Amino acid sequence: MKKIRAAALILAFALGFSALAAGCGSSRDDESSVTQDVAQIDRSGKNLVRPGIMTVDRPGADGSDAAAPDGSGTETPAPETETETETETETPAPEETDAPRVVSGSHIVAIDAGHQLYGDSGQEPVGPGSGTTKARVSSGTSGCVTGIPEYQLNLTIALLLQQKLEAAGIGVYMIRSSNDVSISNVERAQAANASGADVYIRIHADGSSDPGTRGAHCICMSSGNPWNSYLYDASYRLSSCVINHYCAATGFSSRGVVARDDLTGTNWSEIPVTLIEMGFMSNPDEDSLMNDPGMQDRMAQGICDGILEYYGY
Repeated sequence: MKKIRAAALILAFALGFSALAAGCGSSRDDESSVTQDVAQIDRSGKNLVRPGIMTVDRPGADGSDAAAPDGSGTETPAPETETETETETETPAPEETDAPRVVSGSHIVAIDAGHQLYGDSGQEPVGPGSGTTKARVSSGTSGCVTGIPEYQLNLTIALLLQQKLEAAGIGVYMIRSSNDVSISNVERAQAANASGADVYIRIHADGSSDPGTRGAHCICMSSGNPWNSYLYDASYRLSSCVINHYCAATGFSSRGVVARDDLTGTNWSEIPVTLIEMGFMSNPDEDSLMNDPGMQDRMAQGICDGILEYYGY
């Protein structure tokens, strides 16, 4: 009996231990599955790929960004970003500048700043061989507000124009570079003719008994000029280019191109010529504007641009 009881106890103990072992084996298998998943993540540095779930890289050694779960239980990709090592440096676009146009060629412009410090009332022929005479040269008008003499304003603009033309690659011959000179209108034209220049620019400012008169215009000979009518077409085109650009640059109203045959310096010219009346020094507004340094730069630039257009640039 004792042997039978012992065998029964051994059998019962064996059956209980077997059931317990079966339950523990199931739990270990689930944990093993998780452990394997974690191990796979640890080895690869990335999420385990599972059906139906978008794969998203976790931060790894390459510095790439990772998306965080959106709270819905489904992982979504993070917006793409550039790391420090991947950032491309953009080359800045060249800054726009007001650099002058530079042209090629051998053009030369003769520039005469009208009038001078002291007038000369001596007479000279208004045209080659003419019996009509005029004063050799006058000192010009003066500003009704600024009191600045015309000869000084003319020289200021002429010198600025010289700089701009030379910066653009155009040769310049200056009839005068100071105020204290004695050069008649005939002598100025003759100097321009002999200089090798292909155009002659005469810089002047206007005056009127009516302070309300305003605007700018250019003057050339008429098509019936008895001395140099053959220059009319080119001189008219030069005048048109200059006055159009000048008024566009300054905002002054344009009085257009005027044909006159009573100007000594124009009648003696043997090359295309224009005389620009830049504005009225008898007009308070225009007198003030023409003596403002910023406006003076625009005045010279407008004349320069007109000359460049005449040359085809």
